This record gives sequence, structure tokens and C-alpha cells, in this order.
Amino acid sequence: MNSQQTALLVSLLVVSNLAASPAKAADLTITTHETGKPAPMPARIHLAGPDGKPVKSANGLPFWNDHVSSMGEARFDVAPGSYSVIIERGPEWSSESSTVDILPNQKSDEVSISLTHLADLPAEGWWPGETHIHRPIEQAEVLMRAEDLHFGQFITWWNKRNPWTNNLPSSLVKRFDGNRFASILGGEDERDGGALMFFNLDLPIDITAGEEFYPSSLVYARQVKQAGGWIDIEKPFWWAVPMWIANGIGDSIGIANNHMYRTGVYPNEAWGRPRDLKKYPGPQGNGFWTQDIYYHLLNCGIRIPPSAGAASGVLPNPVGYNRVYVQIDGEPDVEKWFAGLKAGRVFVSNGPLLRVKANREWPGHVFKSPGKSLEVELSGKLDSRDPIDRIELVHNGRVERIQFPGSVTLRESGWFLVRAITTLTNTLRFASTGPFYVELDGGRLAPEQAQSAQFFVQWCDERMANLQTNKTLNARQQEEVLQPWREAKAFWQTKADEAIPNGSQARPQASNADRVFWLNDMRAHGFTKDEMRQVTGFDETRLDAELARLPATNATKNGALQILPYPGGRHPRLGFFEGALHPQRDTKFSIFTPWDSTSYVVVDLPEAIWSNLGLTYLAHTHIDTLWTKQGITLPQLEWTRHADGSLSNERTLPNGISFGATVVPHHGSVEMELWLKNATQKKLTNLRIQNCIMLKGAPNFAALSNENKVLEKPFAAVHSDDGRHWIITAWESCDRVWVNPVVPCFHSDPKFPDLDPGETARLKGWLWFYEGTNVEKEMASLKSNVLASR
Repeated sequence: MNSQQTALLVSLLVVSNLAASPAKAADLTITTHETGKPAPMPARIHLAGPDGKPVKSANGLPFWNDHVSSMGEARFDVAPGSYSVIIERGPEWSSESSTVDILPNQKSDEVSISLTHLADLPAEGWWPGETHIHRPIEQAEVLMRAEDLHFGQFITWWNKRNPWTNNLPSSLVKRFDGNRFASILGGEDERDGGALMFFNLDLPIDITAGEEFYPSSLVYARQVKQAGGWIDIEKPFWWAVPMWIANGIGDSIGIANNHMYRTGVYPNEAWGRPRDLKKYPGPQGNGFWTQDIYYHLLNCGIRIPPSAGAASGVLPNPVGYNRVYVQIDGEPDVEKWFAGLKAGRVFVSNGPLLRVKANREWPGHVFKSPGKSLEVELSGKLDSRDPIDRIELVHNGRVERIQFPGSVTLRESGWFLVRAITTLTNTLRFASTGPFYVELDGGRLAPEQAQSAQFFVQWCDERMANLQTNKTLNARQQEEVLQPWREAKAFWQTKADEAIPNGSQARPQASNADRVFWLNDMRAHGFTKDEMRQVTGFDETRLDAELARLPATNATKNGALQILPYPGGRHPRLGFFEGALHPQRDTKFSIFTPWDSTSYVVVDLPEAIWSNLGLTYLAHTHIDTLWTKQGITLPQLEWTRHADGSLSNERTLPNGISFGATVVPHHGSVEMELWLKNATQKKLTNLRIQNCIMLKGAPNFAALSNENKVLEKPFAAVHSDDGRHWIITAWESCDRVWVNPVVPCFHSDPKFPDLDPGETARLKGWLWFYEGTNVEKEMASLKSNVLASR
């Protein structure tokens, strides 16, 4: 929620709640206690007058929005009329309502209301807390007692306010009732991109200099992390979430957050990524969008526990409306509570009390099985004062209704959790366990990892596009803010790539010179250390040592464009992975653009060869070739690197057909030649070639669209986002020009002539870089000056 929205909402609440108390006519005393016990018990009181407006207490009890927090007895000055009363004390207690009629000339009235204890969760080892309280710390004891809350994180410093600069509290935790703990020194950095909550610090972090967009929230978060603090990501849909997670920020994340409140839901995502209203409609849409983003994180192997916060004091919630229960052995304390949260032994709730064990283990447990399936017995308890609509198992993001208790069979690695949804429709009242994790047959990847990682890759692209147009940042500031997003995109792309079977193409290096070349090659491609380890097979220590002594190579020759063999390890596609499993690096090389030394296109030369024999060669796994049908695996090959910067390769297939390619870089263009020899005993016909140019590595050209592409046989061209730069390709004997926007890629695919036994044929192809807007004129010039000379 941004500052203007917060201020507006608080103003509306203040206006609605500052109605003057009615003239004194009667003293109304409301006493609360537990059923069957005469002693007063703390509780929350909602008293509304004949006009429907809330009534404040006459004895100065804490008031917020529509309720009073009482230690067991509350007094009100009330005029004649009919008053509605609702008494609650957190989800472990019943909710009781009553009507009080004050008659004219009546001087006093006393009302006693009892609550039934539905479940005693601390007695079961479940200790409730919340991570987002904006109420005065001097009210902590009555607030937490009235809500039966045991752990409270009070936010006392944030962006432009730090009362502790020269006056630290004598104690960082207020302990009362023996097992209730109010932590005083909670902080919040809420600016453009979202909010981070900071806990368990001995000193506040000075964030008062931060402006709306600068510096990156990562700057302050890293200071908190260095100081040993706990960082709670307040909501999953905040724009900065993929950047925070990719940079190691986030000890917990609020899936029961302050957008959900007791009587409704905040209607939009404020400073966050907006949801699709068709997919996530109505009051509950925001809550399910929140959870689905969390599930995408889990699909990517991010093992982060859920948390909960109500933001009482900002949004119209009582303290602890959204809460997280943590399983603790023995007597509780703050350290144990956070340790249990870290371990994921949790469930979050704003109503139902869902305690689940899977095979007698609490949430957070990692199930490891050498087999390909896991039988899981789900047991535990569910209490709720609201009717339950359904209980669901969520496994790797897929949702199915289940009976609880019950059993399920899991046949995929990844994660699962259980959630309960009530019948309420004006808000999302629910409970969710923390995730359990599953590693079957030695694997831990969820099948949806590639898809979920691409979800965050696209998220990063959208956010960077927004930041690049931000007029409040100067060039230096914009670069500082964008850099962690570039790293984040690489992180999520690596997550996508590692989920592609055999996508790493890890190969041993033939020599020290070979090792130096490939490390420099990957560095030129902007590979992360994780990606480098996939390719080299080095562990972290070995890789760091190799990089520390790595001399720079891979320089361009005579001002020509830089071309390099593609190292594998990072899938060259953005999408349509099912059409390119097990990609081989053997035929792939990269051409770096002349406008941006970090951007490149990957050319697959050739990607595929068809003949009258069938699919004769394919540079990845998608459909069967002549050889896979026979159970034949082709040997791995490499490009031969020449002193002049050119590349060449050659392969002989088991039936004697051989083919190869030569690539020569020039200034502003690359010349390619593809040859094929028929060494079989029969004529080869219908020799169609597929050469693919993939755009993932050149972000300004990688729009998942056909709108930025021009096809005019034999030319295929793509323009940059600003329309001023073009990449153009053409082949002689062109058979087809086409594009695939999902990859994204573009093609000018040639066709060899029919070949008798012993015959060889050669074809020429080109790739040009053009700066300008008249691409038709440029292609006409290339056709007359280059292709016509062939």
C-alpha cells in the first residue's frame, strides 16, 4: 500500500471513528469472561450504537477502527437506544453477540458475556504470533491479552520515522504473563516496490534517507542481513519480490497479510503486481493471487516459510487477526519461536485452526524416498468458528479437494501443503499449513519449476521496463536500481534452465587453455556462477579459484563482430521448452550485437536436417530421429576455433551422410556456409534444413510477438523495441521464412539440391546488423549487392 493510499484510508477511519460520544445518559459496563469461570478475561469488544457507529470506552481503553481492547471490564457512556455487541478473543475462542437496550432515564446497565474456549493451541505446542503491528507499544499488554496472542512484532520505526535514534528502549522485548512476548524494535521499509519488515535487531537500520525509488530496497535489506536480523517479505505480490528472493532476501513471506481484514479485503494490489481480475475475481481474488505467487516460489525450490500480519493501526484489523502459529517444544521464548518459523513448523490463519501432520511429521519436514512415489497419511485437528467450505491439498501448485484426515499418494518431487477455506465470501478466511517437501528417487525439482521460473523472468522484464522509464531517477541512480534486477533475471532464468532435463551440457575441459577459453566464453555470455558450475562440473571452491586466476581472452579479430561457441548450461530459449529438450551445444554459436556487447543471438547451424529418409539430424530432443529410433546416441562434438576468429564443425552420421558448417565474422555481418555430402549408396532427396536464430540473449529483440518481425523471402528480420535496430538473416536456396514468437526465434531455412551418391553441395547464409528504420530498402540493397553475386 502506498503512502497516499494509507493516508487516505487512515483519514477515512479517523473521520468515521471520531464521532463524538453521545451525551451521558447511562453507564454501560461490559464484563467478559470464560464460560464457567467468574473471573474477568481480556477480550475485544465491538459496541455499535443505534446509528451503527462504534462507541469508545469511557475508561480510556485502547480503541481502533471499530473495537475496544479490554482487560475484562469496559465502561461506556451511552444514550438511550439499541446497541449491538460482539465479543471475540482471537480464533481459539467463540464469537458471541448480543443486543443491549438502554431505556430513557436509565442510569446504568451491566452486561456479562462469556466466551467458550474452542481449542487451546499453546497446550498442543502451537504458539500464535504476528509480524505486523502498528499500535502504540505501551498498549502491547492489553492488546495481546485481548487477542490471546503470545508473540507480537511491533513496528516502531520506518522510512521517515525513527524514535530510537538517541533513546533505545531499556529492553527489546516486553515479557508478561510468563509466555507473552512483545518485540519492540520492529522496522519497516515501505517504498516503491513493496515492504520489508525487519526484526531481531539490536539497533534500527537508518533508512530515513531513502526516497520513493532510490536507493534500491536491497541496500537496506543487506544491512539488516549483515546485522543478523530477520527479514519478512510482507506480501508475495510486491513488485520487488523476485529481486529480493534472487538476491537472498527473505526469511519468511506473508501469505496471510493485511490486504485481508476482518470485514473485507483491500480491493487491489497497491504497490504490487496487479492480478488478472478474470482469473482472480472478487473479494477473494487477491488472497488466491497471493498464494499462487507463493506456490511459484516453492515450485522453483525456494524453501521459505509463510508468515502473517494484520497491520492493526493502519488497516482496519484487530491485532493478530492474521496470525502464524509456530510449533515449539517446551517453554516458549522469542528465539525458539523464530527458530520454529525458520524450520517451517507453522500454519497461518485468520480463522480456522488447522494442525496437520504428514506421516507423523510437522510442516517443514523433508521426505526423502528412493522410490518414485510416497504414501502420505494426513492427520491432525481442524477447529473453526466459521463453517468450512473445503479442505484442499496443494501439491506443486495444483489444488485438489481431500478428506481430512486421510491419505494421498505423491508421485512427484517438490512440495505439498494443506489448506482450509471457510464459506465466507466477503473476505478470504482460511488456514494454510507451511509446506512439506518431497524428494523422490534422488530428485527435488518440482515438475513446474521451468514454468514458474519463467513466470518470474517475465516479472523481471516488466519491472525493468517500468524502471527504465522512471523520470525521477538520473542515469546513475537508474543503473544502480536496475543492476540487481538484471541479476535477478539471470537467477530465475537459471532456475528455468536447470529444470530442463540434461540441459546443462556439462563437459570436461581438454586442457588448461580449453578451460580458460570456456570460462571466458561463459563470462562473455554473462553466466552466473551456478550456470558455470553446470557447464564445468566444478564445485564452488574450484570455480572461485579458477575465476580468480582467469586471464582475459576471446577478443575480437580486426574489428569484426564477436562470435563464440555457445557453452550450454543456460537454455537458449525463453519458452516452448517441450519443443527443445536436451539441447546440444554442438551446433550452436553466439553472435554478439555491435550495439551492446552483453547482448547476443544464438544460431543453431543446423538445428535440423530432413531427407527422404526422415528426420536425419536434430540438435535437441523433441521428436525421434533416424538414430533415436534405433537407440543410437550421436557423440558430442565441439566447434573448431580458428586463429582468425572463425568457427567450423563437421559431423558424420552412422549411415555415412556427413555435414558441416563454417562461420566467418566480418564488420557488421557474419557469413555462414553449410555443406552436406551423400556418402550413402542411394540418392538423397528433399534435403530441407532448419537453421534457428534464437533471441533470448538479446532482450531488446526478444519480444514474444510476431509484431517486431518482417518476413520477405529469403529475408527474415527482427527489430529492437525502439524500432531503430535490426537483425536480418537470409540463405540462398531459401525454402521457407518463418518465426516462432514463443521461443522467440526467426528463420530463413534453405533446401539442398538432390544428391546422388558421392555428391556434395554447399549453401551460403548471412546475418547482418542494420541501424535505421527503412529495413525494406536495406533488404533490397542486400539482395542486389550480396545475394545476386552468388
